[in-house]
Amino acid sequence: MVRKRSGRRNENRKDKAITSVVQLSNIINSPKVFRNRIRDVAARDLLKLGKKHGTRGNSETNSNICRMCKSILIPGKNMKIRIRDKSIISTCNRCANIKKRGPMFHQELK
Repeated sequence: MVRKRSGRRNENRKDKAITSVVQLSNIINSPKVFRNRIRDVAARDLLKLGKKHGTRGNSETNSNICRMCKSILIPGKNMKIRIRDKSIISTCNRCANIKKRGPMFHQELK
């Protein structure tokens, strides 16, 4: 006879994923404490956690991560920002990935 797994493991897994997302977001949002390489690794892990467990970081943190090269986007250092026709066009300097946000982008971040 086969035993059924309890739902408790799933709840624990989800709770651990949420705490990990909070910790990784804190690493990403504190550039003075952590080096850029550590922040890039945290960004990559944050994207993996979101995909695997369905727990995503806040929209402000996620909007500063390049989806192609999985690095932190810092305006002026590794990211180029242009404004054209009330739209913001962000270009990653590492992989040349382009992200376009429409005229209502400030409402998308909330």
